[in-house]
Parts: sequence; structure tokens; C-alpha cells
Amino acid sequence: MPATASQHKNSQETNGSLPAPLRPTASRPPVSADAGASSLPAPEDVFLVWLLGLPDDADVAAAARTELARLDRLVALPAAAVRLRALLVQATRPMAPRRRGRR
Repeated sequence: MPATASQHKNSQETNGSLPAPLRPTASRPPVSADAGASSLPAPEDVFLVWLLGLPDDADVAAAARTELARLDRLVALPAAAVRLRALLVQATRPMAPRRRGRR
């Protein structure tokens, strides 16, 4: 059933106030105004997808610093973004080399 003009206008008003990452696109349906933070993925899931999406030869620490700079430009971070930021901070720290194989 096609949307009526008033439904379309209401949808535009609701989605127009959303930040760009939450605005509907061809591949992402609209997010309802009452969906809240529960409809967003967990920060750990976001971090893992980000990490696995890096090229094999990527400098993880440098990439994490880039993402931290993006987050730090935001005025107020929601609790989930604070958790994501903490994960990115951990990714900037050097890791001790690990031995492969059995001990």
C-alpha cells in the first residue's frame, strides 16, 4: 500500500532530524523516533566490524587515532560512544609480541 502524503511528510520530519548515519538510505530503512539507543549495535560490535574492515597491512593504532579524532569532534558522546572510544584507545596502545605455538 503506497504511503500517503501525510505519512511521507511525517517520515521526513522524523528522519530529517536524525544524524546522517541514522538517516534512511536505499540499503537502510528509516529509524523510528522512539527506537532509541537499543536499535543501535553494541560498541563492541562496531569496534569489531571496524577492526576487521581494516586492510591487512593497516596501522591499527594510526587508524584508531583517526577514529578517536572524529569522535572527539563531537560535543557530547552518548554512553555507547564513550565505550567505543575506550576500545579505540586500547587499539592505539602497543601490544607485546606473542609467541606462536605451544609453550
